[in-house]
Order: sequence, then C-alpha cells, then structure tokens
Amino acid sequence: MYAFRQKALPILERAFDENHDEPIHCAKLVLEGIKKQTGIGDDLLENLSFIFDGGIGLQGGACGALAGAIMGINLVMGMSVRDMKYSEILKAFAVGHKNLLSDTPVAEPESFSVGKEIVSNFKNQAGTLECQTITGKKFSNWSDFQGFISGSDKCAGFIELAKNQAATAIQNYLSVRK
Repeated sequence: MYAFRQKALPILERAFDENHDEPIHCAKLVLEGIKKQTGIGDDLLENLSFIFDGGIGLQGGACGALAGAIMGINLVMGMSVRDMKYSEILKAFAVGHKNLLSDTPVAEPESFSVGKEIVSNFKNQAGTLECQTITGKKFSNWSDFQGFISGSDKCAGFIELAKNQAATAIQNYLSVRK
C-alpha cells in the first residue's frame, strides 16, 4: 500500500556541517525532519531520542535513524492504550500482529503494517538494521560516536532515508484519513 521508491541513497558532499554547534543524534534528526515535512512532532520525544545514538546507548544495536522513523509514525498511527477499551486494544494488537505475519495487510493502514514496510525497505537499503554493522564500528564512548557521525555520509544518507520514509507514510496516512 505504501510502496516507497527504491533508489540509491543520496550522495552528499559533506555528511553534516563541520562547524555544527549541536551534537548529532540520529533519531532526533529523523524526528525533526518528520516534523518539518509533516507538522507532526513531539519535542520531548526528540529530546529523549539521544538514547538511540550508536545503536541504542552506543551498543551497536538497532539503527537510531530507523528507531526515529518508527517513533515518528507512531505519533500519528500509534495506539493510546490509556484511552482505549480493553476489547479495542486486543483487536488492534490482533490486527497489527496479523499484519506483521502476513504479506497482504488489511485494507486500512496501521502502525504495524506501515512500520513493517519501513523496516523492510531500510534493511533492503542498508543490508542490516544494526548500527554496528552499518557503520562497521563499535563506539567506545559518546565522543567516539560524535567524531564518527559528524563525517559519515553513509549515516547521513540513512537518516535522510528514514526521515523520508516516515514522512511519506504519515502524509499518505493523513490523506487517506481525510
């Protein structure tokens, strides 16, 4: 339903401005980009997203840019279980898990099916979901991460990819909901 264009990652002259005053946080850049493109955002989530740097706390796990994309779509498509009846929660989880396991999602887009597509496309582009494999590096500390990411065209490309996938999914979802 939300077929993202298969294209090569953008070739950037420089990954990030060398004179950046602010630290670079993968998930935060994705969330800020989503907000800029769609108007959908959450300042607190952006500020807390630094935890995804270097693959979740510098451990080399899930890519922070991908985590930012998934968090971004959940701002619009995610469930607020505090505001739902128990039966609604069960139904939403059942539909979502069916969509995770199925090749053909139900007609109405929801966070599980859209997230699955974003993750799948990201993995096709990156070859993996793990920061350590994408970067070829295990970061020893936060300064090591900052030194690497500030010059990484590859990471800048994946940040752009994640931001664009999530923003497109959000825009498509909102246009269907009108």
